Amino acid sequence: MPQRTKNFLPQFSLQAFFELTSGSALLIAAFLQDSLFVNWLVFAFFMVWVVRVRDLPLRWSLMSCFGGCAAVFFGLMCLQLAFENATDLGRRSRFEYLAFLGPMVSGCGLGMALIGMTLAFRCLVGLRVTSDTRYSDGQG
Repeated sequence: MPQRTKNFLPQFSLQAFFELTSGSALLIAAFLQDSLFVNWLVFAFFMVWVVRVRDLPLRWSLMSCFGGCAAVFFGLMCLQLAFENATDLGRRSRFEYLAFLGPMVSGCGLGMALIGMTLAFRCLVGLRVTSDTRYSDGQG
């Protein structure tokens, strides 16, 4: 009986390869544009694209990660708008609101992105957060 040969190269789908290369190209192009709006748009797109991931904990972790990054760029856009229009001597309340809202949104987004990255790393490594109430001694 002939022995089956082992495949040393991992199999991958062409669609996954295309999505990985196009996502990387989109991310690199966004950072090269030096525009906060384009960066926000790319991370918002990635947050919606992650819906395709079948593993539910990994999906929510990646959505938190990309959504947090999008929130950071949105907060930075608010600050940029506030500082560009702060040169007027008159009081402009809407730009004061943006100057207040920008750091708050960026800070919350940064926290959400860090939590999302930590949870995504846990999912990818294989550590799962389960609702199993058994303790280490088997009692529960």
